[in-house]
Amino acid sequence: MTSAAKRGAIAPKVPTATELGFPKLVQSNWYAFFAPPGMPAPLVEVWTAELRAVIQSREVSEQLQQLGLTVETSTPAEMAARLASDFKEWKATLDSLGVKPVN
Repeated sequence: MTSAAKRGAIAPKVPTATELGFPKLVQSNWYAFFAPPGMPAPLVEVWTAELRAVIQSREVSEQLQQLGLTVETSTPAEMAARLASDFKEWKATLDSLGVKPVN
């Protein structure tokens, strides 16, 4: 069983948790590149374009797919929105379990 929203290309016969009757057990992992706060916008744009070109290159994309990773890219704004959404979901999960942060 996979907790991803859809079956993986590397193991298409492995069903998702949703397919097995667990629709709330959807969890996907992602990787991202982060820059220091206050990085100048023109530099962020160039860095984003260069990273996207490398990640989407045939050589790197194929290697990532062989590891079972789905290659996706996003804009800095899209990544910020996803990060905020994931934080909100994890906070709700931890709150429902009574987990409190410790400083």
